[in-house]
Amino acid sequence: MSLEPYFDTESNIEANCIQNDLETLYLADNQQNDSILSCLSNICLNEDLADVYFSFPGEESRRYPAHKMVLSLRSPVFKAMFYGTFPQQNGDVEILDIKASTFNLLLRYIYTDRVQLTGQIVISLLYAAQKYQIQSLLSLCESFLRNNLWIRSACTIYSNARLFSLDQLKQDTLKFIALNAADVFEVKDFLAVPANDLVDILKLETINITEVKLFQSILKWVDVKLVKAQKLITGQNRRGILLSSGILYLIAFPSLSIDDFTKIVVPTGILTDEEQLQLFKAITMNEISMWTKFRVKPRNIGKVIKISIDDIIPSLEMMHLQQNTSYNSRCPMNEKDSLHRTQNIYLRASKTIRVVSANIKPKFVSVRPGYACTVACTFRGKTVDQKYTYGEDCIIHIDEEFTSNDTRNIVFEIKDERQEKISPNDWFRTSSRYQPSPNVQFQMLPNKYNIGRNQRKLNWNKYFTPGKNRIDFSFEGIYLVDTFDVIELD
Repeated sequence: MSLEPYFDTESNIEANCIQNDLETLYLADNQQNDSILSCLSNICLNEDLADVYFSFPGEESRRYPAHKMVLSLRSPVFKAMFYGTFPQQNGDVEILDIKASTFNLLLRYIYTDRVQLTGQIVISLLYAAQKYQIQSLLSLCESFLRNNLWIRSACTIYSNARLFSLDQLKQDTLKFIALNAADVFEVKDFLAVPANDLVDILKLETINITEVKLFQSILKWVDVKLVKAQKLITGQNRRGILLSSGILYLIAFPSLSIDDFTKIVVPTGILTDEEQLQLFKAITMNEISMWTKFRVKPRNIGKVIKISIDDIIPSLEMMHLQQNTSYNSRCPMNEKDSLHRTQNIYLRASKTIRVVSANIKPKFVSVRPGYACTVACTFRGKTVDQKYTYGEDCIIHIDEEFTSNDTRNIVFEIKDERQEKISPNDWFRTSSRYQPSPNVQFQMLPNKYNIGRNQRKLNWNKYFTPGKNRIDFSFEGIYLVDTFDVIELD
């Protein structure tokens, strides 16, 4: 059958070009089918050449075929199992501690290097990756947890980081909890935190919550434990849990006001009469006895300040895009310039600050609904990334301290854009040769902010403690960041 009727508005030359492209695509597909990755994908969970089977007691219908050589190349544990001093004998390998669905994903990753992580399966897959020492999968799971570090999940992520000895993730999560303690301590996730993890949190020198609020949150945590243990909520029972878990003396009661101490702490019944007397003297007379077992030093509390970029560059209001245009002609975008995908922000503060996070929300952008990409943030040689979907919040957690009078650079870059796909049949239905959808156009900052990195000084007094302190900003590239969350440090 001739293809000519599908090109009724095309010349024969154009039609031949498209036909040649199709043949090229067909050859490329065939070549890919011969690649090692394609071959491994084809035998994954396939009985062809399989020499070992995995079964799952209690899930009789699940029995997965595999290949010892492939497994051994990816995992030292499998290598020792099949080719070690005492190799696995014939018969199924029974898996007792991993669900069949999780093991299925593990095998697919071993054969294809691909996995789709979700909050429902990441922990079980993390366990499997650690058990079989598949470091690349372990790193993927760790990155997924770090990129999904939110108020509602922080304590759970810390518990698992501690369980699996992921030291860097532990540090990052503790830092996040400390910065967002006022919110973290109010969610259900906190009420389920194990006692040992809560001890780690309470040992921090800086927690962004007042001591009285911290105590009230701890009290709720204790009461949940008592309810689960089917015990009465009494002062004695509360004290018993706080003592046995090592939490009671980590609370800085001497730093409370006398009003909070007498109205909130004393009625709970967790303190002995002698402790109440000593703490009362310590608070009212500023006589902190050397014998006291309670934490004496108040915790440092940093107030998170949200800095709007509009307040730094008010002239951005002049950059509103006209409807249905890709970018403002007054600020043309150079497609050959790498900056059309990058925003550089240089900052210098007259005192030490901590940049907590950045909210990615391009205001001046021509974009189709549902557009998604990955935005990577690089600072001090470290890169973190987060998915950005048009119309949804995208928070990149930076949590980095910047010392005074030291210029720092933070780079935000659009990566991994998801393009619309076209089906093969559409090649024949189009009236002109298909051109991919153009890249989404993010508005450039005004030219005067891109030439020589002209600096803008933030009105410090509007945000922080009044004084002569200041933060100097300079920008270049596209407009990605909408707000910064910053903490003023002593």
